Amino acid sequence: MTTFTEKFHSLQLETPRVALHNVHATNSEYGNLSRHNKNCYMHIASDYNEDLIHTYWVYRSKDCTDCSYCFDSELLYECTDCEKCYNCEFCQDCKDSFDLKHCYDCIGCRNCIGCVGLRHQEYYIFNKKITREEFKKIKPENIQEKLVELKRSTPRLYSHTLHNEDSTGDYICHVKNCHECFDSNYAEDCIYIDGGVSGLKDCTDCSFFMDNELCYECVSTAGFNLNFCNIAWDCSDCEFCELCFNCHNCFGCIGLKAKKFHILNEPYSEEEYFRKVAEIKAELKEAGKYNLDVIKSVYPINDSCIEDHL
Repeated sequence: MTTFTEKFHSLQLETPRVALHNVHATNSEYGNLSRHNKNCYMHIASDYNEDLIHTYWVYRSKDCTDCSYCFDSELLYECTDCEKCYNCEFCQDCKDSFDLKHCYDCIGCRNCIGCVGLRHQEYYIFNKKITREEFKKIKPENIQEKLVELKRSTPRLYSHTLHNEDSTGDYICHVKNCHECFDSNYAEDCIYIDGGVSGLKDCTDCSFFMDNELCYECVSTAGFNLNFCNIAWDCSDCEFCELCFNCHNCFGCIGLKAKKFHILNEPYSEEEYFRKVAEIKAELKEAGKYNLDVIKSVYPINDSCIEDHL
């Protein structure tokens, strides 16, 4: 008798895969793992943007080029880990700032060049105050060399956190009761999250996702009550699903769109669906495969990480 795991693996092998995962795009065909973009080109894992080129993990931003891990910003070039910034170039770890060039870890600053670790300052160059008139005339040389030396001599915080409550991790902001989370924001009651963007609640062991609640062991998802899913957007109450969009109450499905009550891509009535899913779970649990062996056989997840949550 063929097991669920074997059937699911066969379905994985026989289901065609699309080249790009790019939905709700307007003149933004050349993007991947992205949603709701307009006039964007070569954008990866970037959502709700306009007029971007060559970006990775950029959200709710406009007119940005060659940037990564930036949020709610405009007119950025070669910036990384910046939030709510405007007209900045070659900056990293800057927030709520504008008109910065070659700055690192500056918050609430404006009109600064080559500065490190400043807070709410204006008209600074290499961490030294100058007048507005001097700032307009100055043309600094060897900026990168001086910036490297300044970064070495300036103390740094051990983690990058902002507006958080009872939370641990790095590069997190606006999160509450979240532990061991990284590159995540606007989340609550989550643990072991990497790359979570806005609207996250009660999620565990997930990465590269947004607008999720009650999700476990998921990658690139957006939805409610998803378990062991990979690229499942606008879905709910699904398990072991891949490449599914706007699907609900599906189990072990791949490549479906706007479907509900499906198992291994086959339709069922609502009553039959819940009865069959219960049978499959009972079979897997009896074999000692549900929540552990099934995951190991399908997804390359670290064994010790799985066992910690059983």
